[in-house]
Amino acid sequence: MDDPATGKIITIMKIAGILKNTVVVLLISFVSGKASTQETYEYTVAKLTSPIVIDASWDKPTWKGVDSIQIDNISGARPEFTPITYVKMLYDDQNIYVIFKVQDRFVRCVTHEINGPVWEDACVEFFFSPDMASPGKYFNLEVTGGGTPLICYNTFPRELNFLDTTDIKEIKIAHSLPVLVPNELTDSVTWTVEYKIPVSLLEKYANVSQPCPGINWMANFYKCASNNSNPHYLSWAKVESPSPNFHLPEFFGKLVFGNTTLIETVADSGLEMYPNPATDFIYFKGLNKAGSVRIFNTLGYQEAIHSNVIEKLNISELKEGIYYVNMIAGDKSFTQKIIKR
Repeated sequence: MDDPATGKIITIMKIAGILKNTVVVLLISFVSGKASTQETYEYTVAKLTSPIVIDASWDKPTWKGVDSIQIDNISGARPEFTPITYVKMLYDDQNIYVIFKVQDRFVRCVTHEINGPVWEDACVEFFFSPDMASPGKYFNLEVTGGGTPLICYNTFPRELNFLDTTDIKEIKIAHSLPVLVPNELTDSVTWTVEYKIPVSLLEKYANVSQPCPGINWMANFYKCASNNSNPHYLSWAKVESPSPNFHLPEFFGKLVFGNTTLIETVADSGLEMYPNPATDFIYFKGLNKAGSVRIFNTLGYQEAIHSNVIEKLNISELKEGIYYVNMIAGDKSFTQKIIKR
């Protein structure tokens, strides 16, 4: 959404707890001398070992094991209908991968020119600051349900710099809706947008902290439509503003780039692991030979490794929490998320 950024904020943060992919933080902010509190959010981005096909398929195996986050914080007036919007993200050494799924109504897409007023249509947006040293400088990538993009690089205080159209075409975008939906679809419709952003493209316009373990980007995800019969403005990380305004990087959440690929690949392996949740032992079914097991935490760091595992594994020494168990046995392998109690 292309509105002027307003206001400044000084923050003091104290971690208060963790809820799934969201780190709840006590944020004391001073705006015009008034103190307030807010929440901010954290998402761990898993790493791919090979590229994926960009086809707007939310249900393809690569995405199935990736945690999603919901875009459900409302800015401005509550709409008559609130779209249900989810997003997932992955990365590799060359690219950033993002996919959105929207359960929507009142869908309209009329913008077809790159860097046009895409926020007026059914639109999903990814604002991100890729330079750890300059969190106030950020890109805003906005894509209609029909796949038409807008992308700018914003300095702080805010100055818009539209990316060159030729460069924007390096972003591979897939979408499930037609490019144009001129007649508003008032009935329920589910649509997806998926894209791949080359890191080398971002480096043409900004300093980039190369995605890898230990690197964090600040970011927010949005869903909006300002020019239909059900205008709405939704965000992942809550934005405190008197009127809808997405260009406020002080309210960005945190993207934490993980250590390794943490994607469940159980469906096609023929192997099973149970019970889940587990306390002391996990058991394996479908093995015809001994295998090796590696256990990772949700940040991708290895917690344990075991060899010659056949039927069961003692996990009693693990702390309570969420882990990924990777089993390799001959030509069979799988990765599965497990809860340790």
